[in-house]
Amino acid sequence: MGNEIIYLDNAATTKPFDSVLAAMNKAEAQGYFNSATPYAGGVSVAKAVLSASEEVAKIISSAEGEVVWTSGATESNNMVLFGLNYKTGDEIVVSSLDHSSVIEPARELEGRGVIVKYIKLTKGGGLDLNDLAEKVCEKTRLVVLSFCNGETGTKVDLNRAAEIIRAKNPKTHLHLDFVQGFMKFDFDCEKFSSATISAHKINGPKGVGALWIKKGVKIKPLIFGGHQQNLRAGTINNPAIFGFRQAIAEWAQNDFRAKVSKLHKTLITNLPSGVETNGDNDNPFITSLRFEKLLGATVLNALSARGIFVGLGSACSSNAKQNRVLSAMGISAADAKKTIRVSLGAYNTEAEILNFCEILSEIIKNYSL
Repeated sequence: MGNEIIYLDNAATTKPFDSVLAAMNKAEAQGYFNSATPYAGGVSVAKAVLSASEEVAKIISSAEGEVVWTSGATESNNMVLFGLNYKTGDEIVVSSLDHSSVIEPARELEGRGVIVKYIKLTKGGGLDLNDLAEKVCEKTRLVVLSFCNGETGTKVDLNRAAEIIRAKNPKTHLHLDFVQGFMKFDFDCEKFSSATISAHKINGPKGVGALWIKKGVKIKPLIFGGHQQNLRAGTINNPAIFGFRQAIAEWAQNDFRAKVSKLHKTLITNLPSGVETNGDNDNPFITSLRFEKLLGATVLNALSARGIFVGLGSACSSNAKQNRVLSAMGISAADAKKTIRVSLGAYNTEAEILNFCEILSEIIKNYSL
């Protein structure tokens, strides 16, 4: 792809920073050693991986814990859901906000006899905390919370949710899917048992993520084999880890949050008539737009023809017959089909947003249901 495109689907994935690619190329060319080997090259790589692990753990939480490097958020979430010792009558609590890598394992566990409860959503796209309080009980083995609504961006009051859960059952494993919030917002996961992050949402490489686990929390391995990591067998993907670390450094050194907040204001201010937002619209990185007289697919295709890429929703649900998140918010199936998701990132510019709004206005004038 050339520079002529306008990429507005950053919640699906992001373009890697040049420095990330450079760090990975250097690792492939010079630091290609297996970190499990005992000679100097392997030991050097192992030390660098350990340093990266410690850096990431400190960013995720002030509480002591370890980082397990994985192939991505899907594996990390699966490690938690399948890593607990369930007993007959045990319950887990999830919500429609959660990624498919949470919902599908939950359904699999339900088939194995685990009771799954689903938290209701508010019309604004957040968690219904009163319903959460009703769902958690002494039998609750696990509660999974997402940092925000992946469709609308609506943020969850995680501290309040954690307080509710701990008050009802202090022993439950509390897991946070932190993928859409890591490095984009300041949040300390110290109230949680574990947390999932992913590199490709912050301009790092695809195929690498991490699971943070608080000290003292026990889960079973999902993958067996060698002993490269305490909870995960398999040769560590050193280049991807170093690329992830470089992406984190870029986000730490640059105020992308302020930049995206400004771009979001520009977006909302210049939206043409006939377009509304779904949800509370309190997250500048993700905006759900609903059209009065146009199908989302029509808009997406018309924008794509002009070199502008948006999403119909989260990438994991784009092929689904019904958008379960918007449906759980009380949005009709007809209105859900009139929706697109615009997600901003580090590379976007004000000129791109203004161009998008202008072309969107042209599309609305030229197309109709």
